[in-house]
Amino acid sequence: MSSEPEQLNKSGGKERRPGKIRWLFVAFIPTALGLLCTAIKNQSPVILPILLILNLALSTAAAAGLTGDMKKEAARNFLALFLIFFFFVSNVILVLLVACSGMRF
Repeated sequence: MSSEPEQLNKSGGKERRPGKIRWLFVAFIPTALGLLCTAIKNQSPVILPILLILNLALSTAAAAGLTGDMKKEAARNFLALFLIFFFFVSNVILVLLVACSGMRF
């Protein structure tokens, strides 16, 4: 069992924290937005930088959420940097593959 005491909420039940699966959904929101933007006929040149900044921000948030409860700081930082890179690159590759395949939504 855990050596930490369970935190109880006001109703006396065990406090529920958001699951890690939620952070995986957050990490791939830029893919969904990028795929929606491929359907736009006349795209503004501002869309690409906005999507890249949003991709980096949401990848960072997802990595921080997934590694937030790790105890060893060095391992947490290394894994967070790896996850940021992984989420960012996978989002870009997914959007490029679908956009180049000619699929339209």
